[in-house]
Amino acid sequence: MKTLIAVDGSKHTTRLIAYMVEHPELLGSKPDVTLFTVVPELPAQGYVGFTAEELYNHVEKEADAVLNTLVKFMHSHEIFAKRKHTSGYPGRAIAQEATEGKYDLVLMGSRGHGTVLNMVLGSETNYVLTHCKVPLLIVH
Repeated sequence: MKTLIAVDGSKHTTRLIAYMVEHPELLGSKPDVTLFTVVPELPAQGYVGFTAEELYNHVEKEADAVLNTLVKFMHSHEIFAKRKHTSGYPGRAIAQEATEGKYDLVLMGSRGHGTVLNMVLGSETNYVLTHCKVPLLIVH
């Protein structure tokens, strides 16, 4: 099964990864796992004074900070995950990656901030839930 695991380095990500390690059967007998993180874009005024290379390096550094430890942890539990990242609006990027990458399942943690629905799911999770065409498993 081709699985996209959306991660952001938060305690919700930690719970999600712990859950996956405890329940590897969710990944199927021949798992194809990708850990995916989205580095939020800087506001327009944040670009002033930075070169394209510096912005690229910022995104790479932020993605590495989230992904490196998680990939190693999963590998130590014999779940061999690939890593992928992009920058932009996280909910939109996750839904887009899930669809374009033809994943069978998306896994993500839920933060629980904002309005009543968002207090239960989190705004990014809610966005993915309402815009993603791929089945979604939310770990709260």
